[in-house]
This record gives sequence, C-alpha cells and structure tokens, in this order.
Amino acid sequence: MESNVSREQLERARELIYPKFPPWALGLLLVAIVFRGIVILGCAIIMGIPVLKGRESRQKHYFLIRPIYGRQRMPYLVPNRCMVITVCELLSSVLYVVSACNNFRFYSEAMMPHGMFIAFCLCNLDGSNNKRSSRILTPFIYNFVWISWSIIVISLTTFWAVATVRLQSKMDSLAQHLLSLLKESTISWDAHQDFSRIPLKAILADRDDMIQNMMQLTRILVPWGKTWLGLAIVLLVFYLLTVQYLLGMLRKLLRMRNTESLVSCSPSGSLIWDKLEEEFRFLSRSSFIVSTTLICQIFVVIYQILSASRLDSRYWRMGSALIPHIVGLTMAPSLLLQSFYVFTARNSAEVSDYHQVEANFKTNNLPQIAAHLLAWNVTQEWFPHTEPRTPSSQVGGK
Repeated sequence: MESNVSREQLERARELIYPKFPPWALGLLLVAIVFRGIVILGCAIIMGIPVLKGRESRQKHYFLIRPIYGRQRMPYLVPNRCMVITVCELLSSVLYVVSACNNFRFYSEAMMPHGMFIAFCLCNLDGSNNKRSSRILTPFIYNFVWISWSIIVISLTTFWAVATVRLQSKMDSLAQHLLSLLKESTISWDAHQDFSRIPLKAILADRDDMIQNMMQLTRILVPWGKTWLGLAIVLLVFYLLTVQYLLGMLRKLLRMRNTESLVSCSPSGSLIWDKLEEEFRFLSRSSFIVSTTLICQIFVVIYQILSASRLDSRYWRMGSALIPHIVGLTMAPSLLLQSFYVFTARNSAEVSDYHQVEANFKTNNLPQIAAHLLAWNVTQEWFPHTEPRTPSSQVGGK
C-alpha cells in the first residue's frame, strides 16, 4: 500500500504555518498573561492614589497634559510623565495580554484565531532651557517638537501595522483554504488511492501564493523594524543628552543653594535642600531605568528584524512571541514604582514649606525650567507668590 502523500504534505504545511510550541514555552506565555494582569491591577491602584489622597493631590498629579505658563503668553504643554507612564503601561499591558492570549491559542492549537497584529508606541520627550537656548526653545517650538515627534511615530507605526494586518488576514484565509484542500486530499487518498481525485493544481497554486505572501510579509516587517529602530535610537540619544544636561544643571543649582543656605543659616533651607537632593537622586534612578528600557526595546526590535527573515523557523517565531514579554517582566514594575513614589512620597511635603526660602540668586530660572520640562511641582514652588494663587499661577508660578 502506497503512503499517503497528501497526509505528509498536510503535516508539513501545519508545521510551517502553525508550528506547535513545547509546553515550557506555552507555560511562559501563561506566566506573561498573569504578570500583565497584575500590572493592570497595579496601574489601576497607582492611578487611584491621587484621588484617595485628597483635592490637593488630584490638582497636583491627576492630569495627563497641563499648560505651564512662563514669561511667554503661550504655555508649555507639559505631559505629566508619571501619569503618562502609568496610563501607557495600563494600555500596553492590555495589548500584551491580548497578544499573549492569541499566541497561546495559535501555537497550542487550542483554537486558530484569524490573525490580529497589535502595535503600540510610547513616546516620551523632554527638553531643556537656559539663557542661551531660551530664545530657541520657545513654547511654540517645544510643543511643536514633542507633538510632531509623537504624531510621526504613531503614524509610521499605524501605517506598518495596517499593512501587516491586511497581509496577515489574507495569509490566514489562504492558509485555511490550503489546509482544507490537503485534508480533503488525505481523506480522498485513503478512500480511493487515486491521484485524479486530488486537486493538485489548486494545492500548488495556494502553496505558491503562501510563499509569495510570506516573502511580502518579510518585506513589510523588516522596514517597519528598521523604522522603529531608527526612531528608538534617536529618542534614546536625545533622552540621554537631555537628562545629562538637566542633571548637570540641577547639580549646579544644588551647589548654589547649599552656599546660600550656609550663608543664611536657614533651618528651612536645610529641609528644602534635603528634598531637592532626594529629587536629584530620583531623577538619576529614573533616567537609568528609562534608558535601560529603551536599550532593551532596541535589542527586541533587532531580534524581530532578524526573525522577520526566518518566518519558516519555529524557534525564531517562538522567540518573537516570548522575548517581548520577558523584557517587560523587569521593566514594567520599575517604571510603575517611579509613579508610585511620585504619587506618595513626593506629595508628603507641605506646600507652605517651599515658600520659606527666597530664590535670590541670579539663575533663578534654572529650577523653573526644570519644573516646566519635567513637570515637577517641588522646584517651582520655591518662587514667592505676591498675588493670590490662581490655577495658572499654582501650576507654573510667576
């Protein structure tokens, strides 16, 4: 009795199109789903902290973007970095859960979904200012730069994602049709053992279309990965330069403030000095975590670019499904701890404490611009208020 050629081709097609993951890989996907569920719960709790701590905490922290007024009439549209990180982690965790569930269903053969590709972009943009750059970094330019950057990143990601979804939907229906033909051929061969009853022409046509679509998918995924890689590298370099500049600026401010505190022997100055040192250490740790996150994402994108050229390999596809979740196991909690710290510890000081020391040194615009670009409320509260506090003056000072 001759072997069933259609059955062999059916198994090979299933292994190529729907490779089955080993139990340990599926277990890691389940761990990723549970972890992201915990992250979603943590994000909800962190977002609720300003609400529970009272009206002042809500006004100080419960916003995504707030206008900060300086000397110009046009405000700086400053994103609340901690709240933005929390919201983005919440949304990205939901998408990670959907992605992990689809991968688990797809590669465990529990149920083959009709493919959906999800992409999400998080862009964070800071700036800097001093006497030399104050003429350049106007509110209009500042707002235009970070909003344009966000629009470019989101638009490019959306374009490549839509192209990928359309092609994957086409490939999914084609794969279902090809597997259906092979299954019918297997049954026909077992019953009749007659080649004339096998739709060989249709099978070969579907196979050629599948190979062509896989090559086209590679041509889409590789440029998409290179585009995101270039944007991520530019963002990382700009972020490192900006943070380095701000840290140096704040370090100079700390030395000047320390000198004034020693001259005036003000006990309240020592309290504010300790708070500013705490802010300085927080920025250092935060910058390290964000930089590490961006570097990890760059390596993930590099792996995905290499994996896009090896769509027929089960192990490369296994890595594509697992590596993004593994990176998030350490990065997501670290980013959320920053927001938790800001919404709790940084809100413990009384606002009136920051009015007890005069900012009488020449470069008093240094803490103000740091507050503007990092959305800090502590440093901008140093400036004495000679008029009743209004929403605009409370946010940005005069």
